[in-house]
Amino acid sequence: MKLAKEAGIMSQQLQQSYDHYLRTQLLNCNDIIIGYGGNYNMDSLELDNQETKKVKLLIADDEDIICNRLKELGEKLGFSVHVAKNGVEGWDLFREVHPDIAVLDIYMPRMNGLLLMHKIKTSKHKCPVILITGFLHYEQLIQKDRIKPDGFIIKPFHLEKIANLLLEVVENKDAALA
Repeated sequence: MKLAKEAGIMSQQLQQSYDHYLRTQLLNCNDIIIGYGGNYNMDSLELDNQETKKVKLLIADDEDIICNRLKELGEKLGFSVHVAKNGVEGWDLFREVHPDIAVLDIYMPRMNGLLLMHKIKTSKHKCPVILITGFLHYEQLIQKDRIKPDGFIIKPFHLEKIANLLLEVVENKDAALA
């Protein structure tokens, strides 16, 4: 800790960096254990990060397994997670909750993720958007529109990469507001 102070790193910054590193390593282990058919309960591991406890995450996807995995990940990161099963539900939840970040599937019933992203990005409440897709041609889908997402998740995905992307987007949003 003394060396960190001499380098100009505050204890809160050090704790946040450590929490992020530890969280990433735990998610890595969880994926490996599940990949080998094991079962690992991350509920017993509580990381205390006051800053991320207030982050509201909106997930809109019509696949239950995707929603459940992302919800579990968001909760492990300390986020308040809100889940919608289609684009219309996603828009309603967005207007009700005013999330700090939204993760949207591109192909959903009732309203696709691109239209939902457009509505979110043009609303008064500014919110970073990450799109989920199982198709590699996602860039062609958004090329014509001037409104761009803040990130992409390509299925199948790794929880570690999503965790890093979510934390990076939240950090960038906080930096922009400061």
